[in-house]
Amino acid sequence: MVDNEFDRLIELNEAIVSQNEKLIAQNDRIIRLLSKLTGDDEKVGMPNLDVVVGEDGNVLVGENLKDSAGNTAPRKPKEEIVSEKLDIIEDDEDYLLDFDLAAGEVLFVSNSSDGGIDIYKLSVKPSDEFIVVPTEIQSEIESEIGSVNNEIIIENLTGVGTTSQFKVPLLVAFESFNQDIPIDSNRVILDDETFDNLPEILRVAIENGAKKVHLSLKNAMATLNAPPMIVDYLEFYKNREQIFEKLF
Repeated sequence: MVDNEFDRLIELNEAIVSQNEKLIAQNDRIIRLLSKLTGDDEKVGMPNLDVVVGEDGNVLVGENLKDSAGNTAPRKPKEEIVSEKLDIIEDDEDYLLDFDLAAGEVLFVSNSSDGGIDIYKLSVKPSDEFIVVPTEIQSEIESEIGSVNNEIIIENLTGVGTTSQFKVPLLVAFESFNQDIPIDSNRVILDDETFDNLPEILRVAIENGAKKVHLSLKNAMATLNAPPMIVDYLEFYKNREQIFEKLF
């Protein structure tokens, strides 16, 4: 009887320790995210915990952890786990987002009219009249900035669909054009809205070579459960003025 009670106490203690380690890991992710949100790019002190993957496929953080089946989980490098969880392809092939942009050009990722997620290039060029390509989004462009003597081209680099999630990229492209300051092609701009499929959008951006993804603060909570390393790719902006401060 005493032995049974003792075994139950051991099991209960192990469960408490496991839960505490999960809470610590979650707290570390929150700390890193808050550091990003406050503009502090310095690395926040974090415990050097091992990362393991259990046979049930769950990612565990800590030392000597066991999976749900009670088996000691095999250890894998943190970078490998992040790649697996996001299905990020890391190879020697050239990245799509690896070319020179001219002033007035910006790359962004968005949902497309055909249901896909695509990478777009938005270009602002001088013109004697107001020209928009494709023409079907001219009214949307005009409602955002009015009629201007510029040629505005939105090109889908990875698909055939169109998008309406271009408002902030459009303003960034105009600022780049007016200041004659090019933006690095590995910087991706997301529009100022809440994305229901943010993990998929981040995956498309990072797989194709994005080093920084600028996104609205509205999406901050959706990144809490992302692998810690992914936070390093993110640059949050509170409003449209703040993204100019970060880019120019």
